[in-house]
Amino acid sequence: MKRFKKLTVVSKISLVFILLFVMWGAFGSYLPHQYRLGLVAEQLNASLTRNFDWLYTLIMFLIFVLAVYLIVSKHGTKRIGGDDATPDYSTFAWLSMLFSAGMGIGLVFWGVSEPLSHYETFLALDESVRPSVGSTLVQSYVHWGVLPWALYGIMALIIAYFTFNKNRKSLVSASVEDLFGQRFKTPLIIIVDSLVVVSTVFGVATSLGLGAKQIGGGIEFINPAIVNDFNLQLLIILVVTVLFIFSAISGLQKGVKMLSTSAIAISIFLLLTVLLLGPSIQILSLLVTTFGSYVNNFVELSLELSPLNAPKQAWLDAWKIFYWAWWLSWSPYVASFIARISKGRSFREFLLGVIAVPSVFAIIWFSVFGGLAILETHNGNMTLLNVMNQHGPESAIYALFELFGMIAPVLIVIGIVLIGIYFITSADSATFVLAMFSDDGNLVPSKGLRIFWGLAQSAVAIILLMSGNLKTIQSVAVLASFPVIFILILMIINFIKSIKLD
Repeated sequence: MKRFKKLTVVSKISLVFILLFVMWGAFGSYLPHQYRLGLVAEQLNASLTRNFDWLYTLIMFLIFVLAVYLIVSKHGTKRIGGDDATPDYSTFAWLSMLFSAGMGIGLVFWGVSEPLSHYETFLALDESVRPSVGSTLVQSYVHWGVLPWALYGIMALIIAYFTFNKNRKSLVSASVEDLFGQRFKTPLIIIVDSLVVVSTVFGVATSLGLGAKQIGGGIEFINPAIVNDFNLQLLIILVVTVLFIFSAISGLQKGVKMLSTSAIAISIFLLLTVLLLGPSIQILSLLVTTFGSYVNNFVELSLELSPLNAPKQAWLDAWKIFYWAWWLSWSPYVASFIARISKGRSFREFLLGVIAVPSVFAIIWFSVFGGLAILETHNGNMTLLNVMNQHGPESAIYALFELFGMIAPVLIVIGIVLIGIYFITSADSATFVLAMFSDDGNLVPSKGLRIFWGLAQSAVAIILLMSGNLKTIQSVAVLASFPVIFILILMIINFIKSIKLD
């Protein structure tokens, strides 16, 4: 109880809210169908994407425009923490940590299955209107490229600026509190920071569940006698929980930094292995032409909606708008972590590092893994597509590794290890951020709070796996993205106002 009393009002409110939602998801089967969490969340999501797809699309693009402006303007020379501040981490360690927290595990999970899913969708179209093979990869570049990283970059820069340049608490609310009078300040702080905690817990708990499924899928792939069921996934979560809590209490310099740099090194190794042992020339050709298409059509792809074509708009809602909502729901936590590790960087260096480097890596990753999967399927090998449809998207990467014959088991094991490391780095960075919020923005939160939030996230993930409602809670996390849009707008207004006065 002593540790719980140290939690802020925001954290206590968030815990109650999270508990109520978990109970609703776990025991919703006893309610009338129309009141079950899954149906309610699905209907609310459908309503948001149907009525506000234009807003999600516009805000993501305008954030990118703002990032470009800050990079090329005189503000680019400003330094996070002041003119004399120096970076706490090497450039490689810094990039590794922000990438691992931002979307490392997502690339491994979706690197094969997303382009393959797009390809399967396009195959169903009439030949006269069917897009080119490469356009399936371009769609993945849109979803994982510069726009989500610009979102992370701008929000992280604003949090870092108010934390290190204005000596504020390391809380999202500290970036907006100037805009309102004293009367509204306390309620605003509670609302903003509670939303951040809730979206972080649901987002990370969902990822814990999905990560456990993918690791379990790899183990089953190696040994079909081991079934990827709840018991195996529970064991995986318990083992990973011990590891990521240990990493979180070890601190940023030891646990998080070491695991993040290891993950990037292994990712590069797998990337080069698949590229060099696969049809390298075809993959590189596909990369060049699809990257060219992405650059040439960037504005159109970024702003693309189809209000007069219902089937196409439904596809855009299911993929692009869902991704925009998902990145927005994760942005407060990811941005807070990136801000924490970025003191000493200039605005220009910071934004180029956060946006350009991870985006290029993501594009190369999709072109190699997704490109190989598409080439195989296009040439008549339907194995990858069949595995994905029968065993889920988490199994597609293991099926791709089987294309490499004798070394396939080695690649599968390395893949499982990589997923496990990204799994841990996502969870320990989230644990660190949640502990910061619970310690009133303390940049070095107590170890007790890190342990508490690590156990809390894992408990939520386990309950969701038991109830089979991971997808439902993912929808709940995405719903949190809508108010984040308005929080972000307020942050940007206050930031621009503040840097002009500097």
